[in-house]
Amino acid sequence: MKKVIVFWPMAGGDKPDQFMISYQMTKNHLLSMRNDIEIREYPCTVFPVHSNRNACLGHAVEGFGGWKPDTTIWLDGDMSFPESCLFDLLADKDRKVVSGMYYLKREPYSPMAFKRWKFDEKVGVWVYLPYWRHPLEKDFKVHAVGMGCVRIDRDVLERVVDQYEPPYFKYQSNSELELEDPRIDFLLKYGVEFNTEEMHFWPMVFDLGYDIWVNPNIRCEHWRWSSVGFDEYQQKLMDIFEYDFKYYSEEQWNIIKKEI
Repeated sequence: MKKVIVFWPMAGGDKPDQFMISYQMTKNHLLSMRNDIEIREYPCTVFPVHSNRNACLGHAVEGFGGWKPDTTIWLDGDMSFPESCLFDLLADKDRKVVSGMYYLKREPYSPMAFKRWKFDEKVGVWVYLPYWRHPLEKDFKVHAVGMGCVRIDRDVLERVVDQYEPPYFKYQSNSELELEDPRIDFLLKYGVEFNTEEMHFWPMVFDLGYDIWVNPNIRCEHWRWSSVGFDEYQQKLMDIFEYDFKYYSEEQWNIIKKEI
């Protein structure tokens, strides 16, 4: 039996209906298609979110009373999932890391799949660009993804723990390269760490030599007041040139325009 743990970060409280309904649907679908899966859920209540992620990673590596998962699936509570989500995440046993496809839940609805752009020596962080023009049907490799719908095998996490010091998830300083905005200077001046917690984790995975795959056919919805998904992304691609690149520095915007 393949042992699977599904992590639900409960740092934000109870899970919304759209999460629970879609999760139960995709779990039922998985178990109807495969009889070699033992699946458990772990609703972790540690707060804040970066501490929640680290607690889940620790449980993945050390197990639960002798029970250790073969692989881990991380699902965020502000998401909903297609019926085949869990089945598709687990389908390719030769891949160690596989993410579903989803998009930022606010403007500019950019893909939550990223490639390295520059390393900011000043604050010690990688600056990423989203894969704005990504394949729509064929799996593709990236440098980082959001944690909203991703499978990571336990042996990947074990190597991260073996090779790096904790914490493995943490908020980081924003980079002045990322956005030409005086607010960045303010955040840096007072040591405010705001950059998303997973961007500290993924460089460890990538630098250890693991491929980070995205399956664009696993089309998830990202919820704020309403759902954001593939349709909003497609519309943004059509009208993005009408915007004043307020979401990116001028240098980043010039690169993105060439790709789109």
